[in-house]
Order: sequence, then structure tokens, then C-alpha cells
Amino acid sequence: MINWKEIGKQIQEKYESKINEWNNTVMNYREGPLNFPGIVEIKTDDWGVRITLISEHYDRPITLSGAWEILSVSEDGMSAAYVNWHIWAD
Repeated sequence: MINWKEIGKQIQEKYESKINEWNNTVMNYREGPLNFPGIVEIKTDDWGVRITLISEHYDRPITLSGAWEILSVSEDGMSAAYVNWHIWAD
């Protein structure tokens, strides 16, 4: 049986400091038909990641979140399975 909590803890230990480095930086955002840059405010905790994205290309802040178990992190960004958002730096 897959232990999702253990997988989430491993992702947190490996990527949390990298993700926090992106806090207050400009990143690109894509989710469905939305695709534009904005400043991200990132908070992490034992549950996962919470992001507020503020962009001049959208009329209100966008709130994103994802539990550690569903995050996929790369060198320059991350995405969340099931909810289909993706943020990345240029």
C-alpha cells in the first residue's frame, strides 16, 4: 500500500527551502485558459503550499494551494496534480 503521508514528507524535506526562495518573486502562472505573470506570496507548512498570486493581468488575487503529496517540483517551478495549476520562473 502506498503511504502518501510519507511521500509528502519526503517532498517537503527535499523542496521546501527551494519553494520558499520563490516567495515575493515574479513567476508565470497557468491554469486552464489563464496564463500570465505575477508576484507570488508563498507560505509552506506541514500540510503543503499556499500561494497568493497578484498580477496586473487579472483583476483580483489568485489563491493556489496544494498538499505536499500532489506537488511536482522542478528546477524553476512547480505544479499540483488534480487541480492543474503550474507556476514557473523565466
